[in-house]
Amino acid sequence: MKNSNILYGVIGLVVGTLVMGSFCSFGHNQEMDMDHKSNAEHIMMGTMEESMTQSLSKKTGDEFDKAFIKEMIAHHQGAIVMSQLAKINAKHEEIKTLADVIISSQTEEIIKMQNWLNDWYKN
Repeated sequence: MKNSNILYGVIGLVVGTLVMGSFCSFGHNQEMDMDHKSNAEHIMMGTMEESMTQSLSKKTGDEFDKAFIKEMIAHHQGAIVMSQLAKINAKHEEIKTLADVIISSQTEEIIKMQNWLNDWYKN
């Protein structure tokens, strides 16, 4: 069950990234300046983080803890997906090494948080 949650989360992030990437480039020239694409991606990430923060802002206690853990798992899964891309596409070995560290540490933290959800909330 835990592995399927991770798999579904990763698939959702990949599909969401592809959809948003298509949306951000819709109607633009294919030779769009990379700075513009980076700005669009930055805005999208800022909006996602803002949405996560807003969803937590009115919660307290167990309701907050459960929502926080779920949001952090999704956030960590996104970091893993980005790091997997870095391992394939990065030019510098330092980035590839960092990607390995991120994948390892974020995976461990996801497992820890999923165990908390399971232990505390029977999810």
